[in-house]
Amino acid sequence: MIIYSLATDRSKQGRYFVFWKVQIITSDTHFINSIPSTMKKIFTLLFVSILSFYAQAQYSTPGTGVNWNLNDLVQNSAGAVIWNGDEYEITTTIIIAPADAINILSDVTILFHDLAGIESSGTLNINSPLQSVFTAIDSTSANKWRGLKLVTDHVTQIRNVTFAFGGGVRVQTGTFSIHGSTFYKNYYKAGSSDGSYASSAALDLSGNTDVTNCTFLFNQRGAIASGSNIPCRANIRNNYIFGNTVENSNRPQINMGPSGASDTTFIVGNTVIGNGSTQAGGIAYSSLVGVAGNVVIDSNFIDQNRYGITLTGSPINGAIRYNTITDNNIQNEPNLGGSGINFTASSASSIQNAVVTGNVISGNLWGITIIGYPNVNMGDASAFNFNPGGNQFYNNGNGGILYDLYNNGPVTQQAMYNCWGVPAQDSASIETVVFHVVDNPALGRVNFMPSCAYQTFFAVQDASGNPLAGVEINIAGFDNTLYTNANGSVWEMIPPGNYTFTASLAGYDIYNGSFTVEPGTNLVNVTLSSGNYELTFYVHDENMIPLESAEISVDSQLLYTGANGTASIMLGNGTYSYLVSKEGYESVEGNAVIDGANTSVDVQLNSIITLYTVTFIVNSDIGFLEGVEILINGELLYTNQEGTAVIQLENGSYPYTATIAVLGIALDGTVVVDGADVQEVIFLDTEIEKLPDSGIALYPNPVANLLYFKGNRINSAEIYSLSGNLVHRYVTPGNSIDVSRLEPGTYLIHLYSGGKKVVKLVVKK
Repeated sequence: MIIYSLATDRSKQGRYFVFWKVQIITSDTHFINSIPSTMKKIFTLLFVSILSFYAQAQYSTPGTGVNWNLNDLVQNSAGAVIWNGDEYEITTTIIIAPADAINILSDVTILFHDLAGIESSGTLNINSPLQSVFTAIDSTSANKWRGLKLVTDHVTQIRNVTFAFGGGVRVQTGTFSIHGSTFYKNYYKAGSSDGSYASSAALDLSGNTDVTNCTFLFNQRGAIASGSNIPCRANIRNNYIFGNTVENSNRPQINMGPSGASDTTFIVGNTVIGNGSTQAGGIAYSSLVGVAGNVVIDSNFIDQNRYGITLTGSPINGAIRYNTITDNNIQNEPNLGGSGINFTASSASSIQNAVVTGNVISGNLWGITIIGYPNVNMGDASAFNFNPGGNQFYNNGNGGILYDLYNNGPVTQQAMYNCWGVPAQDSASIETVVFHVVDNPALGRVNFMPSCAYQTFFAVQDASGNPLAGVEINIAGFDNTLYTNANGSVWEMIPPGNYTFTASLAGYDIYNGSFTVEPGTNLVNVTLSSGNYELTFYVHDENMIPLESAEISVDSQLLYTGANGTASIMLGNGTYSYLVSKEGYESVEGNAVIDGANTSVDVQLNSIITLYTVTFIVNSDIGFLEGVEILINGELLYTNQEGTAVIQLENGSYPYTATIAVLGIALDGTVVVDGADVQEVIFLDTEIEKLPDSGIALYPNPVANLLYFKGNRINSAEIYSLSGNLVHRYVTPGNSIDVSRLEPGTYLIHLYSGGKKVVKLVVKK
């Protein structure tokens, strides 16, 4: 763990230099009587960080409240940030001023030149949708990029970024969170102007921090660390940490200092695996100069490190629970390490209290070691300090002797209700794996009886005796939900008393039961009945007419409705998705819920409307007619030059009326649409050419430009559309009229001669 001590010096040029002394201390030692001096080893590291002018040029944002992205930096940084066509390059140190913000909101690759880096006392927001990469332009250089340094009062959020071949991330007091990111082969090098920003780990923390769902691989020093004399409230959850501290120094992969008296550090759900670095531990938490701290170390998997978990110093309050701590023995030096869990507090005035519950501790050189004066509750029957214990020990030992618990201090320790690494859980057998006052009168006693108490196992099967996995068990008064494993079992440490519970699994009836917890191992057997209930579908169309032969897909089965539109299936409790379909209808998806009773589902299928083309062709005694009105299905159509009109209709029978209003001609009919396009031919007898000879003839007909008259003198002429609209009037036309401006089509021409009117049809082409 790290202790910072601060001093300043002034150079001849008036610059101030700041020095920190950092002491790394292993907490996993064992005060074995025969060699006590070797059990208190302290490893000290001295390094110097000098704040001065840098050898290389720097670029600082203007400090005017700018809110920039990388492209803004390309435009404004005078070459400090460049775009090379595929990636960004940072050629020197970028300083984000306190008032400014830099936002990186897309997936980018940034290549950092030697000794380049980012320092921020402003806002840095990196929110990559998938993954951005920050890496060295030359990963083999001796002076790779220095990393990120986040200065006091910074605000930083990092999401989905890979930091590779750099100097890590150093976080000073401010606001910091990082999620979904990777630290790969980050290095440590001393030096104020050319050294790495992070010194104790790839991620060097202070202040309030959140580190979630990140990956740490093969970094030169540890993965995550903070100073042991500076409060750091950290939330470290669900990270994957493998093979760090490749320099093989005395540094754990997670190395945290105190949180502060009013805060708590959470180290939860992480995987911490060593990779052959024999000096590297798993998880360490310490307070070495009296700064108070609280820590919860919960549900981590810690494997193949020098030691598993260690708490060192005072004052500390800790909860270590539900961790799996296996094979932390790679150094294979019992006098130097190898504990699954270690507690060290060197003074009688030390305040180190820890509660240890539900851990699996196996294959370590020592199970739990207690050095000096910690007060460790590993299981206690008293009402005030009740702890159900539930720690399980297997094969912890060295030199051919099993050591589940080594109390190497004068304090009496409580360790009831645990399962020890011996076949028989009686006092005489457990005594062989516990080292305490019985073995050395100077040591405190360990109260380990009763053992394996208050463990409650649930065994769940079906009616045929087959184990059921994934059964959800909820115990009244408990917040956490239990789920059975592949063997149909699950266990929990539960205080003595009477309880009720429910067990549920899709396809089975809900089981309501009760049990009593007494000292010892308690077994609750549960048999779930696969209660089946009738699920009935009623399928109809939009007119509530039942649909026969509708297909229903549900629970990987196909059903078909009968003449009454219904189909049924027997199913157990649960939620079932279904798909109902029938040719000519729109399909319907949904969910049916069966909860201890027969259930019906009403499904309406709406018809798929198919439209067909109905073409009217209007012919007459004088040829095809344009402008004939056809009223059908509430729509009014007009024939074109070819005498046709078109409408789209679905299946059905449709009355229509064809009208030439100006002639007073109307014809009724019916067209039937039955799954195909329809052509309806209408013949209208105009009877115009059957009128008595008026002595007037027109030519040419059809006409393009001039229409000539022959016979009686024409006083005036009027041209009408077939719908009866006056199109043009001619006064004293002589023996011809100009119709070139008329649209092509069929027209009625009214000719006035000698007080009489003559009506004729004219086709304009």
